[in-house]
Amino acid sequence: MTKRESPITLNAKVRKALSDRHQDEHNAGHLYDRVAERLHHEGYAGLAQHFRLAAAEERGLHAQRVENILHAFDIDPPHPQVQEPNLDGQDSVLDLVYLAWKTEADLLRRYEETKALAGEKAELAVEAILDGILELQLAEVEESRALYRRCESAAKDGAGIMSVDAILAGPPAG
Repeated sequence: MTKRESPITLNAKVRKALSDRHQDEHNAGHLYDRVAERLHHEGYAGLAQHFRLAAAEERGLHAQRVENILHAFDIDPPHPQVQEPNLDGQDSVLDLVYLAWKTEADLLRRYEETKALAGEKAELAVEAILDGILELQLAEVEESRALYRRCESAAKDGAGIMSVDAILAGPPAG
């Protein structure tokens, strides 16, 4: 018996854009791993843990959302080839937290472009699913913005970023 082609198809440009978003999620996860390593080595255990969790979320739940769309069209996304992030010029904790905010905002823009492309190519189901992803991505941008603003305020008011780090680390074990 011959293998049958999938009865549902996806526009090639939309397919490529979704594969790119899948890659973006994995790249963000890898970036957050590197940020967590650096913060850990600088003594910021709470922030390091925050970014470890964010890394797992990007590579897990977030990448899976895109995979689910592709799987609905009987497409297996290519295995991600993550890019080594460049942290040059990110000299302070505030720089690293800002980089996370910018990364989430860039992801939001790319998802918006992918949604527009899906609409243009009459992939209305994909466009509708991307509406939900955009809502979740917007919440990620807001969470990143809030963390940056907390760190920025702590740095300015003399409390220092360690005060934010201590809150993120949770209560002492005991």
